[in-house]
Amino acid sequence: MVTKTVLPQELVDAAAADMPLIFADRDSDISYPALVSAVRKRGHVRAAVTAAIDSLIDREILTKETRTYFAGVTQLGKSPAPNREVIMLKATANLWSLLKPARKKTTGGGGAGDEASKPKGTVNHRMLEHMQANPESMGWSSGDWARHLKCTTSTVCGTKAWKTLARASKLAE
Repeated sequence: MVTKTVLPQELVDAAAADMPLIFADRDSDISYPALVSAVRKRGHVRAAVTAAIDSLIDREILTKETRTYFAGVTQLGKSPAPNREVIMLKATANLWSLLKPARKKTTGGGGAGDEASKPKGTVNHRMLEHMQANPESMGWSSGDWARHLKCTTSTVCGTKAWKTLARASKLAE
C-alpha cells in the first residue's frame, strides 16, 4: 500500500511566491525542470515546488506547452536520433499577484553616513524588492522608477524587471 504524503500548504505557497522573481529574471519561457531547479536553489523542497507549479498551471497563472525538438540524423547517418519533448512554462499577467510584501529588515545604528542608508543591490534587484513591498508600484512609469531608485530612466528600462512589467502590461491589455 502506497501512502501519499500531504505537504503543508505553507510550503507550497512559499515556493509559488518565489516564482515571479524567477520569471522576472528571464526574457521568455522556461522549461519545467529549469524552473524546479531555480526555485529549489531558493531553498524550497522539490515536492513543494512541483505542487506549486501544478497548482499555478491549474489556476491558469502559468501556461504549459509541450515542444518537440527534432534531433535529426545521428552522426553515422544510420538512423534518426530520437526526438526530445520538453515541457515549457510561460507566465501570465496574473503571476504578479503572487508577490508578497517583503519583510522589513532592521539595522543597527542609523547615522546619516551609515552604510544602511546607501542603495544596495542592482537596480533590477531593488525594483523587485520594492514591488514585493509595494505592489502598486508595478504600475509606475520608468521615470517614476528612476526617481525612486535614484538612477537614470535608461537604466530602469534596461532591467529584466522593467521588461517583464512591460510584457505583463501588454498581456493585460
